[in-house]
Amino acid sequence: MAFKLHNELRAATADLEKAVLQNAVTATETLRPATINALVYELYKLSPEEIKLVEGNA
Repeated sequence: MAFKLHNELRAATADLEKAVLQNAVTATETLRPATINALVYELYKLSPEEIKLVEGNA
């Protein structure tokens, strides 16, 4: 995902397009796997027990 965004950013010509793409690149690069996991767990409303199963800590 980040690679594609970097390519699109390089190809962008309009200032607004560059700004939007730069924000997307920054947001993508700052998301850590643990943050993404937490968002997914919340999205699917996983219980602590289910999270342990998913993470292999059961």
